[in-house]
Amino acid sequence: MDKMMDNRWFLRITALLLAFLLFFSVQAEDNSSGSTDTSRVSEVIEDVEIEVYHDNDLMVSGVPKTADLHLTGPVSIVQAARQLEDFTLFVDLRNLPLGEHQVPIQTENVSEQLTTRVDPAFVNVVIEERVSQEFRIDPDINDRMLAEGFVLDKVTVNPETVIVTGPKSMIDAISFVKATVSGEQGVNESFTTAARVRVLAEDLTKLENAEIEPEEVEVTVKVVEYSKTVPVRIEPTGKVQAGISINNWTTSTEEIRIFGPKTVVDEMTEYVVEVDASSITAEDSTVDVEGIRLREGDAVVGMEILDPNDNVLVITEKGYGKQTKESEYRVQSRGGMGIKTCQITDKNGPLVAVRTVNGTEDIMLITVNGILIRMDVNDISTTGRSTQGVRLIRLGDDEVVATVAKVKKDIDVPEELEEGEEDNAETTINENSEANESVVDDQVSSIEETPEKDGE
Repeated sequence: MDKMMDNRWFLRITALLLAFLLFFSVQAEDNSSGSTDTSRVSEVIEDVEIEVYHDNDLMVSGVPKTADLHLTGPVSIVQAARQLEDFTLFVDLRNLPLGEHQVPIQTENVSEQLTTRVDPAFVNVVIEERVSQEFRIDPDINDRMLAEGFVLDKVTVNPETVIVTGPKSMIDAISFVKATVSGEQGVNESFTTAARVRVLAEDLTKLENAEIEPEEVEVTVKVVEYSKTVPVRIEPTGKVQAGISINNWTTSTEEIRIFGPKTVVDEMTEYVVEVDASSITAEDSTVDVEGIRLREGDAVVGMEILDPNDNVLVITEKGYGKQTKESEYRVQSRGGMGIKTCQITDKNGPLVAVRTVNGTEDIMLITVNGILIRMDVNDISTTGRSTQGVRLIRLGDDEVVATVAKVKKDIDVPEELEEGEEDNAETTINENSEANESVVDDQVSSIEETPEKDGE
């Protein structure tokens, strides 16, 4: 055995056999891997986004957002393409003129070992001039949103116009630009809300490919109680005293506006004011009629002429106050008992003043001890009628508000009067939580308008 190992030819033959064995082993592995790569598969990659190459000054329509890509090739390469998705589908419109064209959907960055097919292979596109045009917005609200007895008084939008950009054919097809207000039913007060802008064709279908700036606008809806104006007619009652002859009855108020449900208001053709003729004497040339019927312990603290855009400001004896919107006060018949305008409690005290304000004034409160505080009326909370208000001035134990005055913002207060303002630097106008303390009063419904009866 030792002699064979020392023989050169034995070693050479053994090495040659090992070389052959290694060669055939590697060849077998190469054949095995080669058979895997040469097997071909087909797969579909769905909803691949399509890029559109075109001049930015032009508008293109007709190109779908996605297409399906069919790949055929070696398994490993197909799988790599699916996982990486580093390919691109595109349509190239850069060298095409305006008009209609049929163009292929092309592929980019796909391996040369893969066969591709795009579905759809071609698309019909329209290349148009890019146009921008300004349009006025038409605010739109459904009347069925309103509560019974209320109607739309005015609807405004801010801004009033928008810029619409798109293909010229689409711009030419625009018939309406609307900002539609939606919401719950039963609306009985004015409000402001945001609304999206839509561009519509003549048949009210929404137009696509429209760029709208701004896309959303602010719509203000003014809601008022239904009303109409009717003439005033004097209706004498009772028997005229002996020796007195009344030739004519006239009134300084020839017409009044009546508010209420439409079915009731529409039936009224005039407003009758009854006057007791038996109370007329020879010296009388005018007759006063009762404006409001007072309950025991009540007294009139003020009278104001209320314009449509005004708020009603009330101040209480203990320095509380609030504003209430004009829309919360409906017109009533003469001689009624009125409606509640402030929740009176031991905390805020009885009313001492009522003023109409529109936001352009300052308010001065003066106490019985000569202390004065001046404030912007816009700093006073606006709340509902049945609330007690917020504290406007901090008072001493035995101090109460004596009077209230409206002044223009550009009028200065004498320095000696401003000392009271410094003492009240901690005035709790920010106590807005108090303004929202609405108290339910079972008597509210009982103090609604009560027409005057004969002999009362």
